[in-house]
Amino acid sequence: MSLAPGPLGPPAWAVVVAHYDAQGLVARHLLQTVQTLQAQGAQVHFVSTGLGDAAAAQLAPHAQVLRRPNTGYDFGSYRAGIQAIGSLDGVQRLLLFNSSMVVADCARLLALMQARAGQADLLALTLSEEFQPHLQSFWLSFENPAILHSQAFARWWADMPNLSERGEVVAQLELGLSAHFARAGFRLAALHQPSRDEQFRAVLRAIDSGYLLVQAGTDGPVLLDPAWARQLNPTTYAWDSVLDQLGVLKLELLQRNPHRINLARLQDRLHSQPDLAALVHDAAGGHWSPSLPNPAP
Repeated sequence: MSLAPGPLGPPAWAVVVAHYDAQGLVARHLLQTVQTLQAQGAQVHFVSTGLGDAAAAQLAPHAQVLRRPNTGYDFGSYRAGIQAIGSLDGVQRLLLFNSSMVVADCARLLALMQARAGQADLLALTLSEEFQPHLQSFWLSFENPAILHSQAFARWWADMPNLSERGEVVAQLELGLSAHFARAGFRLAALHQPSRDEQFRAVLRAIDSGYLLVQAGTDGPVLLDPAWARQLNPTTYAWDSVLDQLGVLKLELLQRNPHRINLARLQDRLHSQPDLAALVHDAAGGHWSPSLPNPAP
């Protein structure tokens, strides 16, 4: 089922949003993000595997809304959105992102992207070397027509398998996408650039949570290398660095906290920033707020 704001001509900038919500809702920050993108000239295709009629009606003035079966995870929605765009002739940039995060200020985030214009063909918010170097797929921007009209782009979406297991999606699609476009000779980059201090904090968090084990002898100092942070998921272990630089916070940290990191610093942050706290509370479905303890895994 598709709802559209009106006739769609060839866009210079196209956006595909991959959405899922068990209650069929669209978070306030996500609606604001879609509105900001439309105001800045983007043609937005909102693809959902879980969207109620009321939420679809909210979005319809700002995006083409496409509802589809809940298969294929976000990559399936990305592909459906790209197919809905049709011809990419005239498209200068294609942004893909999903509903797994809170975006505090989309306009600021887009300005940060614009400051990197021309420096990468495929730009993400974050990069991780966990398992192997890769751009994290919750926000991916194909930055120029050369990559959009390449054989590598066409092959990736044409050959992409429809996977139903999350581990396979990560291994074959998230990791595979970066490797695929790197092999094709395209430049990959991420906006998030942690400082040495931020990397060191991430390493300490990983040690504290038990995710990273350090062999300490009985004598002498224990040397910790901040570069170890590159092996960690920055949206978990460097969440405050990502939030400070980009204004983005992953919902998994709030709802599941799978590595059981100490979130006292986040609770303090939300107490001091009520506007951000309100967006977080809304996006998390009201299940977490700064006054509540760390969510259970």
